[in-house]
Amino acid sequence: MNKYIKTKSDLPLGASYNDKTDEVEFRLESKSASDVVLCIFKKPVGDIPFLEINMQKTEDIFYASIKKKKAFKYGKTFWYAYRVFGKNFPKSREYKPGSDIGFVSRLTSDGDRFNPNKLAYDPYSIELSHCPSSVSSDMTAFRSGGGKYLLDNAKIAPKTAFKIIKEQKIRTAPKRAFKDEIVAEVHVKDLTRLIKTDLRGTYKAAARFAKFIKQTGVTMVEFLPLHEFDSYADKENHWGYMSLNYFAVKKQFSSSKEPYGALYEFRGLIDEFHKNGIKVCMDVVYNHTGEAKTYGDNEDANLFSYALIDNRHYYKLAQNAHYTNHSGCGNDLNTVNKITADLIINSISFWINQGVDAFRFDLAVALMDTSSSGYAMYDKNGGMLQYFKKRLEDAGHKINLTYEDNGGVNFIAEPWMCSGAYNYQLGNFPDYFAEWNDITRDTIRAISIRPDNVNPYAIKNVIEGCPQKFSLPSRSINYVSCHDGY
Repeated sequence: MNKYIKTKSDLPLGASYNDKTDEVEFRLESKSASDVVLCIFKKPVGDIPFLEINMQKTEDIFYASIKKKKAFKYGKTFWYAYRVFGKNFPKSREYKPGSDIGFVSRLTSDGDRFNPNKLAYDPYSIELSHCPSSVSSDMTAFRSGGGKYLLDNAKIAPKTAFKIIKEQKIRTAPKRAFKDEIVAEVHVKDLTRLIKTDLRGTYKAAARFAKFIKQTGVTMVEFLPLHEFDSYADKENHWGYMSLNYFAVKKQFSSSKEPYGALYEFRGLIDEFHKNGIKVCMDVVYNHTGEAKTYGDNEDANLFSYALIDNRHYYKLAQNAHYTNHSGCGNDLNTVNKITADLIINSISFWINQGVDAFRFDLAVALMDTSSSGYAMYDKNGGMLQYFKKRLEDAGHKINLTYEDNGGVNFIAEPWMCSGAYNYQLGNFPDYFAEWNDITRDTIRAISIRPDNVNPYAIKNVIEGCPQKFSLPSRSINYVSCHDGY
């Protein structure tokens, strides 16, 4: 009989319910902001806030608390967002939403993009109300260029949903060393596209496939990104590598439309896969976000959350405060900065507490970045990897080495980045990381296409786990194909 674990939901930042004081507490971190107004709504679209609170600040943390009865005045869920002020748009007593009272500039030379006319959802949201494209297909309501910076988007901006979260029992996965896993990359919608019911494309439908996946011999499913992303930004985004938030699971993949229904259904998926002896891996994108995009003029950018709260600490900026793009996706997370490093580590911790067994890190070399400037310098002994493992262990999480299973979590690196010095780091991650091995991929593909041209020593090297590259042969993931290219 599998043991059951309880899923935890407490986060160091964001909103949480304190049952001792019977209050909902809010905490937002920003080094650069001067003032923050917390706006609380009874519904996510179409309303003005029924409550506005000027948050207090201690060091870099803005905080506020509201009695439970007052916060939940209109039901079991409320929605909230922030108006954030700073050097380029300081708070004035006369400021009114939709005005330029207090406005100095759209962008400072060191990268501030504060604009209280654009509401920011919480980076620690467990659920977003909706995605930007659903209310503004051309993003006009979220842009800062021209006269757009004056448009108050409070009635339509995505907001953070909050309710008191339920605990659920989730079976633990069977003990099995990572070296013995057979991993299949899976997309929730693609896996379930032929189901002829309303459940098509949902976590609930994917859970039904666990018993069939087990029959194939697969022991771990690696789901393409499940963090909330905008499916219809820039026409279409199917794979999901443009995360809007790192704590919210994608709502579109849920059959339940109730607040937090997606999270509960995702937990149910994990429980079902564990029941069938299959571990669950999340593909996570901690190198860039789906927010920061400029439109020719560097002052005209999308403003959803991170850029509004602390643009120059969440993102890497080059000369004249342009976003760097070593990810090849429009921006780079500033993983050197403590605010961003904390966000990443807290996100991983949160998903471990939801029952996730492993994480595949997209363009994982971003975690080695040692520079917060416009340049990228990757060092296997630098960046946030210096304290990554210790921070998670201090939070009470076990981490597996690839040749054992102590009941902990596994980490998988895509060991390259699109640009930057030393951006190819195959074999150079810490021993507790497995790595996608493109040498294996290319050798196996070459064998299948032109076997006469393959050196027998290349085949031997692959079978042995590329010992000249890896400290442990069990760290090599001998992958053949993935969403990229094939």
